Amino acid sequence: MHAGIIFLAVIVGSVLFHIFTPWYWTDVASNWGSMDDTITLTFWIGGGVFVAVCLFMVYCVFKFSYKEGRKAEYKPEDKKLEKILILSLIFISSFFPIIHSKANLILLVCSLVVLFLV
Repeated sequence: MHAGIIFLAVIVGSVLFHIFTPWYWTDVASNWGSMDDTITLTFWIGGGVFVAVCLFMVYCVFKFSYKEGRKAEYKPEDKKLEKILILSLIFISSFFPIIHSKANLILLVCSLVVLFLV
């Protein structure tokens, strides 16, 4: 429980530090404004993913913390869960911008083969 609170404080502290920091981005070059915008966009996307993953971890710490009388359930080969995970992998991989590349095609074929084997 304390770990979740500390982790939440780290998330809030890192976001506040970024907002109120005395340091700012310097220009990469005078004629590369689009490069500066790309770096800034990448930074904000990475920061958003960082905050989302960390908040999910805090949620899991609070949701699945120890409680008296709770029993764990072990399902090593849950067919329904495996199908859901494989279908979500296929769905997510279909949004990759380079869907026609060989790597994504191999990933899609392997996912479908595994889906039918399950």
